[in-house]
Amino acid sequence: MPVTSNSNRVTSEEALRKIIKSYPKILDKRIQPTLDDYSIEFISQASVAAVTFSDLSLGMPIVDLKGGQFSIDSHSSLSFSIPSASTAPLTAAEENNNLYMHNMPCSVYFLIPGVGHGLRINGNVRQIKCADNQGPDINIVLNIHSVYLHCARAITRAKLWDNQTTSHNPTVKNIIENSPYVLLSTQDALGNTELSPRGDPAGFVKLIDESNLLLPERPGNKIAVSLTNIINNPAVGLSFLVPGSKTVLYVVGNAYLTTDPILLKPLAINDKVPKVAISISINSLSLGDSAAIERAQIWKKENHVSSKSLTPFSKALTAHIQGEGLLGKLSNPIMSGIIKHDMNNLY
Repeated sequence: MPVTSNSNRVTSEEALRKIIKSYPKILDKRIQPTLDDYSIEFISQASVAAVTFSDLSLGMPIVDLKGGQFSIDSHSSLSFSIPSASTAPLTAAEENNNLYMHNMPCSVYFLIPGVGHGLRINGNVRQIKCADNQGPDINIVLNIHSVYLHCARAITRAKLWDNQTTSHNPTVKNIIENSPYVLLSTQDALGNTELSPRGDPAGFVKLIDESNLLLPERPGNKIAVSLTNIINNPAVGLSFLVPGSKTVLYVVGNAYLTTDPILLKPLAINDKVPKVAISISINSLSLGDSAAIERAQIWKKENHVSSKSLTPFSKALTAHIQGEGLLGKLSNPIMSGIIKHDMNNLY
């Protein structure tokens, strides 16, 4: 375990806010209760989405959105399929009920190849395939609770769509050292899930030893949902992606936040040391090829989408926060300036 004193552990939200100052509360309005035109537009151009559940043993399956495994049922409901191999065996009680994962918290993160920002959706599994139906996939209906756009910082830091370094030796160590982009699954004290990206130059997640990882926290919007969740619930899942590769490493562990300067100093980029990092004790590892990534061919330049084909992130975010009326139109230039400043000051 990384050596860190109790005085360097962040164990309360109050302590976290001494490190990361509070955010403007107007940002809470960015969260939409259902799908709107901007989120539907984003989903329509997305190629893949990662899925996480409050039961981390179910893995973080990646769904091919163009392969008939996904549909928008309504503004408050999505349907998608995940391979049955992604899930743990059914218990006797679950078989008797003919249902599995019913009402389990679930989050989905959508990616458009070539585009920097993403879309996050949180909800609960409303319906699943009956246990006596022994097909190759598990069909899930997600009841949506919240929808929001996620900024382009992680993908920009990772240069995710620019790099094409294929991992020819897909071992755990090799994947970690070559991954510039990680999807981090956290949950609050009640088990409600969040799925958030992290990105930096390849190898930014440090393998301290065979049982421990260290993930730096870079400047963001200061809302710090993932960090707050870790304070209240240490269970985390991470999926490591390597550009050019279909192999995904999935890690389950327990995490805490640290401000230990000995641990943070080696994580500096451009001489800027992160204020806090996530220390993760590994409970389990799984390494496998993603059929969805292989089918969608997300790393090929010819499959990348121009951001010009989407409503600009600043406009969509402003509309979510300020509405579509006059206030929203007047606020858009201000929001554009803020986003441009943030993208020019990634560290």
